[in-house]
Amino acid sequence: MYSNKASYIPGTEIRWTGRIDSETDFDSFRWHQFVKSVNLNNLPACAKLETYCLIGFACDKGVERNVGRVGAALAPRLIREQLANLPVYFSSEVCLFDAGDILCPNSLEEAQEMLANAVYDLLSAGYFPVVLGGGHETAYGSALPKRWYFGLYV
Repeated sequence: MYSNKASYIPGTEIRWTGRIDSETDFDSFRWHQFVKSVNLNNLPACAKLETYCLIGFACDKGVERNVGRVGAALAPRLIREQLANLPVYFSSEVCLFDAGDILCPNSLEEAQEMLANAVYDLLSAGYFPVVLGGGHETAYGSALPKRWYFGLYV
């Protein structure tokens, strides 16, 4: 489903880096030490209640169509860079994953459909998806699977 290398970069290929204050003391961890990577092609089911998964939507097509300033495609990478060095202020019971990025090389509609499928798959596997993006086109791909998942458009 997510095999097209030009449209999906798995979380395993996203590199989280940053300052390390301690390698053993959880109270000194930074986000980059806490985030685990997953691949949408091999998504493990999650049983924990507080499990979140980042998914990037690197797309400028909607901004281009509306004659806006492009740059939204850089948002997932830039957001991760800012999150990487934040201290972990949440419980060690929280699980935080990164599923990588959906890219938009050609068709906005195809990319939104791929994002919708990714969000649906994350919800179905027990993750709370958090979409990282910059343009308004992120909203459609984020909201569509919730309708499917909650049975509104099955």
